[in-house]
Amino acid sequence: PPALPAGRLAAFFESLEPQSSEQLTLIANAGVMLSSPLGTILVDAIHGGGAGFSSVPASILNGIEAGSSPISQADLLCFTHGHPDHFSAAWVQRYLLGNPGVRGIFLPEQFPCTDPNLMQTISHNQIPYTPLHLTVGQAISYSPLPQVTCRIFRSPHAGKEYRMVEHYCYHFFLEGKQLLFLGDTQCNFPYLQQMLSNASIDILLVNPLFL
Repeated sequence: PPALPAGRLAAFFESLEPQSSEQLTLIANAGVMLSSPLGTILVDAIHGGGAGFSSVPASILNGIEAGSSPISQADLLCFTHGHPDHFSAAWVQRYLLGNPGVRGIFLPEQFPCTDPNLMQTISHNQIPYTPLHLTVGQAISYSPLPQVTCRIFRSPHAGKEYRMVEHYCYHFFLEGKQLLFLGDTQCNFPYLQQMLSNASIDILLVNPLFL
């Protein structure tokens, strides 16, 4: 599906909560930028597209290495899985070279997210790196930024042909709100209700193709 115009998603949420200090911007496909006074977080927002899904626009990608892109200066990079419409090792590497202030990156511990050139850049630039290798239904919590908690759990990717893909959901707690990024999760998998049994989600981002 084509990418929505920049700012359209953010405008929608602002219309729902005029006093909210968080802003969500749809970048392409499932890629989103979450901006708040506590920091800027990119989820699945650095890629070149694939399989007929929308790619991050050239106007955004072209400024990545120079640090002049609309998505530059993010504090945290998160990726649900390694499919090319969610992640690109080459573009993430360029992003890290042009944005040395990145304070953390979360990646599934599965190729192509473990691309050797990307790993070398992460190590050389001493970027805090969290490799994810959980079992389905297992969750772990981090505080990657001050006053921000991220609960991460593994879930199956929708489609039996993708059952071997390591896929993760991101559940953020910040400024009294809960935001859940499901990526390409198989939404009817048995553990999902268990993983969210005590959650009170304010904003849910989910691929409508998999509902």
